[in-house]
Amino acid sequence: MQQFAKYKALYMSFYSDSIYRDVWNNWKGYGLQYIFILSVVVSVLLGGVWINKAYNFKSEDVAHIVVDRLFDNPDMTFEQSLNRILDIMAQIPDARINNGITSTPKNEPYFITDPIDSSNLAVIDVSGKYNNLEEVNSDILLSRTRLIISSEKGEDVTYLAKIDEITGLSEKEFNLIFSTLSQIPKMVVENGEVKSDVPMPYYLLNNDGKPFAAIDTSGVINEITKDDEINLLITKDSIYLKDYIDGKIKSVYISDLNSEIIFNSLVSGLNSLKTVIYWAIPLLFVPILAVMSFFFTSFIMVIYATCTLFLGNAMRVSGMDFEKSARISAVAMTPAAFLNVIAASMFTYQGLVYFVVSMGYIYFALRVNKAAN
Repeated sequence: MQQFAKYKALYMSFYSDSIYRDVWNNWKGYGLQYIFILSVVVSVLLGGVWINKAYNFKSEDVAHIVVDRLFDNPDMTFEQSLNRILDIMAQIPDARINNGITSTPKNEPYFITDPIDSSNLAVIDVSGKYNNLEEVNSDILLSRTRLIISSEKGEDVTYLAKIDEITGLSEKEFNLIFSTLSQIPKMVVENGEVKSDVPMPYYLLNNDGKPFAAIDTSGVINEITKDDEINLLITKDSIYLKDYIDGKIKSVYISDLNSEIIFNSLVSGLNSLKTVIYWAIPLLFVPILAVMSFFFTSFIMVIYATCTLFLGNAMRVSGMDFEKSARISAVAMTPAAFLNVIAASMFTYQGLVYFVVSMGYIYFALRVNKAAN
């Protein structure tokens, strides 16, 4: 008869030999029911971690950094600073990061330069021609597999396979940023009016090929409504922006733009994004993650169960079979699963740490049951 409820294995798996004896002798099946419980609990914990990060995200601090670096130059007017930014954005190619590897439309270096002094602000090179910052005379180099950024210590190198762990942004989010920026055409602002040589209206498209923003200096599109797919409209002399939450349209004349308006708009947009994240995490992220985690963990359990079976036979544990090996593996994976949530950023090789911890508990469980038998 089963001595302990399955949920108790969530914490007893860390220290108790009794739980492993109970799993071995009294539990039934392959442990899939327990894996489902573990997947739900871990997913809820991860959701809590992300909600905490969103809560601690300071929109004002980010907005201050952006405004201070881009617009608060005493030697330039606001319009000159704005044109500098527009020029830089128009140089960004449609780079993509997939499975830790960067690709660009052409297999050649892309130099993103400052229009004021022609210095290299960043270089994107998937061809392998450049491998360090000194070669490109820039503070940023995005290569085929690495992101290199200048620091006080020299060069900070981040392998793109781990870019989400360092920056908190997934490859999909990076690709969305590149895709959006690469579509921005060459534009200039003169005396509060936008000028561009591209055919108007000009649309920026999302990943589904649908327009989410428009630029029109010809007068064909003069406003956007709450029901429009377009969330941003730039006309000859005005900017219209739809709020993420309530759909209200905010507008400003380009001639009236200043650092304070940019700052307030950034804070408002970031706060709206935080609100969306608050709702999306518990309603979408956690359930989807729980389902995905269940199938993935079940697959990993099969691998561990095979290892457990071989290890148990090598240790001459009597009564070994795949069903018991699967149950033991499911419970022995628990400490590593929680460790992965609580201290993931502490380890460089998470997969290796996960494997070592899990195999350590599997060995412990086998010894306990060998001694008991």
